[in-house]
Amino acid sequence: MTYLMIAIAVLVALFMGYRMMRNPLKISEASPTEPEHKLHPLFILYLESIPLSISEGFDTSWNVVAGGYGAGALVALDERKKQILVIEKRGGSSKPNFFRGDWSKIISAEVRQNQKVIEKATGIGALPGAIVGGVALGGVGMVAGAVIGKKGRSTTQSIETDLYITLNDSSLPSVKLAFGKDDTLAFEWMARLDAVMRTAKDRSREEAYQNNGEISG
Repeated sequence: MTYLMIAIAVLVALFMGYRMMRNPLKISEASPTEPEHKLHPLFILYLESIPLSISEGFDTSWNVVAGGYGAGALVALDERKKQILVIEKRGGSSKPNFFRGDWSKIISAEVRQNQKVIEKATGIGALPGAIVGGVALGGVGMVAGAVIGKKGRSTTQSIETDLYITLNDSSLPSVKLAFGKDDTLAFEWMARLDAVMRTAKDRSREEAYQNNGEISG
């Protein structure tokens, strides 16, 4: 039995190594080195469930998986290309939903606790006046000091924390990341997505300014 278990472990290791070699996605050299920013254990398995053409060339800087392999969601950010990759599995379906696009395609992000909106930030495509809360950041990487988890509340009520992301995409208009009681991670990603949307807005304003200058000239 011991030899059989060793053989199975070796085969699994070889299989995962093959997946890593085959997969073009990598950790950015500029990525943070903290443990929470390394590839999630389910990251490669999620990636293998979508067409290679979708993930090809995506250079992940940050990633998170909420849920399990059968049902859950993955979100990854490419800081160099300013893109987001989302993979959603709803369970029982052999084909996951997925989206890859520019940060400008993120309409909004919000944290809900027991379905009540706690924090919300909006991107380029959101309606005016849609912000509820929001986290001001200096950049996508400056998140650690801006996490606003609601730890330490004196209550016996069970708190379930979810992160909802709305996308400008007809095939995957929204995705839910169920973090359960881990509100720290939810608020950390809320802050990071807020910074991403602010970056997209700044780029949009800069491009509009340059285009207006060219027209005037």
